Amino acid sequence: MNSAYRIKLNKRFKDENIREPLRGFRDIVGQEVRVKNFIAHKISEVFQKWSYEQIVFPLVERASSFSEQVIGGSPWPEWDKRGVFHLHIQDYNESYNIIPEQVPSLLIPEGTISVSRWLAKVLATNKKVKNFFPIKVFYITPCFRNELISKLSVTKNREFNQVGVEILGTSNLLSDIEILFLLYEGFIAINVPGELITVRIGSVELFNLLCDESQIDERTRLVLKNSLDTIAESRAGKQPERLQPEIDKVIEIIKRTDTSNQLMKKWEIVCNTFVTVLDQQTEKLLGYSKPVNDLNIIASVLQARGIKCVIDPSVIRSHEYYTEIVYEIDLKFGKEVFVEVAGGGRYNKLVSKFLAGKEYQIPAVGFAYGLERVSEFFNLLNKSKEKQFSVNYWTDKNGVDSVLHSNPKTTKQIIKLFSSSEELRREGKRVNVYVGDGNREQAKEYSKKLGAKFIPQ
Repeated sequence: MNSAYRIKLNKRFKDENIREPLRGFRDIVGQEVRVKNFIAHKISEVFQKWSYEQIVFPLVERASSFSEQVIGGSPWPEWDKRGVFHLHIQDYNESYNIIPEQVPSLLIPEGTISVSRWLAKVLATNKKVKNFFPIKVFYITPCFRNELISKLSVTKNREFNQVGVEILGTSNLLSDIEILFLLYEGFIAINVPGELITVRIGSVELFNLLCDESQIDERTRLVLKNSLDTIAESRAGKQPERLQPEIDKVIEIIKRTDTSNQLMKKWEIVCNTFVTVLDQQTEKLLGYSKPVNDLNIIASVLQARGIKCVIDPSVIRSHEYYTEIVYEIDLKFGKEVFVEVAGGGRYNKLVSKFLAGKEYQIPAVGFAYGLERVSEFFNLLNKSKEKQFSVNYWTDKNGVDSVLHSNPKTTKQIIKLFSSSEELRREGKRVNVYVGDGNREQAKEYSKKLGAKFIPQ
């Protein structure tokens, strides 16, 4: 090696500091790793008790799976080309002697789209998979987003981890309720007291109906979504000083559309409501019975189960694929508030986007925990405690022991159904509550295909 090249190489090493990870990525070792592993696997134990099967998907996906044609044009990291890590895979189909195909790809920024892509692939090759609806899966995966340098922190990096679940193939409101029960139980499993957990729910359906009535164009909708997202975060405790300015911004945007006083009142409700139930006067003023009814049913069931739940119509989530009920979960310990430690919602059109030309409409609902945020809260909660935890796994072929079916109409009946499943889980059973759209006979057939005992309620 000549001296000039050696000097150049040494200068490059000095400039790049080759011993350091890239900005936004971290080496972790020891207790931090053990805590994250425990939380991920303890929560996955809960998922398995509820008969969810784990799915592992690639960390590299085709860029087309995250294109605007598939999942919309929102300016959040998944769809902003500056917000993801793009790759060009050299795909040597047959041999290295043939010019490779250049495949635009990316490191996945989240898990839901990969699950949707997977189900579409299965449906395209095997229509009988519909006999197993609803399909319940969970995942533990690293995700990658090219966050702005100024926004990086210990819990907000360019690489982070999601632990999430999806129920695919059902529009039954019971599935939305199960998702929220499951989300809550995951926190309980890692010893987070229930009184520290707050569930905030909103409705993208309500937002879209109001935008349609107000004749809001797509570009303005994105601006409104961004502001409403900020309003929801601020009201929950994240930089609360932003709350009133963002409310004023939304109202000013609506005023410029030259809308009626009646519609202005509806937008004011969206910006300023934070209640346990939407009363009849509010429902009458809004005029959208279905989304209001869905919000009230879910809130009343959670509250009857002892879960703190509030209705906040400004909660609409940033991801454009959501279509109906959405939710965000906060944790509070003393003066510390951890906003949006987990979140999710219903997305009834995403899977079909991967099935162009096919007459498939696959309703789905899911959520994900941000593992780094949950780990930070866990450490805060257990700062002075020394504990040893255990995690159970099942390795048999079947992922479920029993399927429970009911057709509950009231809050009390819904609570009874899920309480019955909990009693069986305490006996060591893995229990699947049938939350599909079928009747009792279809639920019975579903149970048979899963190789489980059918238990009508």
